Amino acid sequence: MRNVARHTSSPCTSSRYVSTPKPPDPPPAAHPPPTDDQPPQPAPPSRKRIIWILAGVAALAAVIVATVIGTVLVTKDEPAAQPSPSAASAAQTARKHTVRGNITLGLGDFLWSDGTGEGNVGPNCAGDGGFNDITTGATITVTDATGTVVAVGELGSSFPELVEDGTDADGQTVYRATSCRISFTIPGVPAGHRFYGVEVTHRGKIQVPEGELSESVELTLG
Repeated sequence: MRNVARHTSSPCTSSRYVSTPKPPDPPPAAHPPPTDDQPPQPAPPSRKRIIWILAGVAALAAVIVATVIGTVLVTKDEPAAQPSPSAASAAQTARKHTVRGNITLGLGDFLWSDGTGEGNVGPNCAGDGGFNDITTGATITVTDATGTVVAVGELGSSFPELVEDGTDADGQTVYRATSCRISFTIPGVPAGHRFYGVEVTHRGKIQVPEGELSESVELTLG
């Protein structure tokens, strides 16, 4: 027996392909959502906020400039501070004078030596008679206007004023003394008094203005 294969064909059905339009992409977000690797970003300041910040900074700068200018003008117009009378007096008192000078004895009131003897001290002199207290080492004092002793010194080196008086038998020049001058130095005299009294031993005070203390003070006795 012969087998005959039967082929049955399924009916061919045609299908129609209809393409569906792709929906539009959504607009990008102003700030994409943060991811795990990216922290959230702060929103940028608005234009209006920036304008307010700039206005505030400008106003603060104007206030600072005005304050500085006002301070300078006030300081410039203010008179310089004057020291108080007590401070000025204290500063004046702190200043010290050193008084230097000489006391001179006239002819007949001193003895002198040419100093060529033992020690060869050189010419020297000292008071004689009623002036025998006027000699090297004697006390000299300075007082203020109230009579208070403000400084003490002493007489120093003596110098006879010599002039030639002919020659001796050996033809050597002979000298004679016409006066005796003894120097003195008085340190530490406080400034600030109009007048000072200068006195050698007990011979009485000689008034000296403060302006003359820087000059050589010359006293004469006899």
